[in-house]
Amino acid sequence: MPKAGIGAPAPAPKRKLHAPKARAAVTFKYRRQYAVIVVCDDERTQERTYTRLTRSGLRCKVVCV
Repeated sequence: MPKAGIGAPAPAPKRKLHAPKARAAVTFKYRRQYAVIVVCDDERTQERTYTRLTRSGLRCKVVCV
């Protein structure tokens, strides 16, 4: 094993191994959903599109990424 110095890798720190923690019970039920994403050029178009779609009876969510 090479001695520590220029060009030699430093020894890895020793780590304690811990038992994995128990996971919490899942409290939600997955429900399949179908969606369409509409990409708008600006905020005004997004607002107008949202208004038009919700007035036509569709359930919409506004997203800004």
